[in-house]
Amino acid sequence: MSSVIVTLTPADHGRRMALADFDRAEAVPGPVFELGRGVVVLVDVPDRRHLAQVNALRRIAHAYDAAHPGH
Repeated sequence: MSSVIVTLTPADHGRRMALADFDRAEAVPGPVFELGRGVVVLVDVPDRRHLAQVNALRRIAHAYDAAHPGH
């Protein structure tokens, strides 16, 4: 007996799926998928550009805190 393997794509975001089916499913390269409460969720994974933006804001906040202690 041949079982059909499901291929997950971004179009499957929000699709209801059983854990057993999700466990056997294959995903297209790139996006990350999770199963939450029986629903396929496309996970948005930040890239290096996002990390650079967060670090720049963190440096600004730390510099302000060092220049204005207690505020």
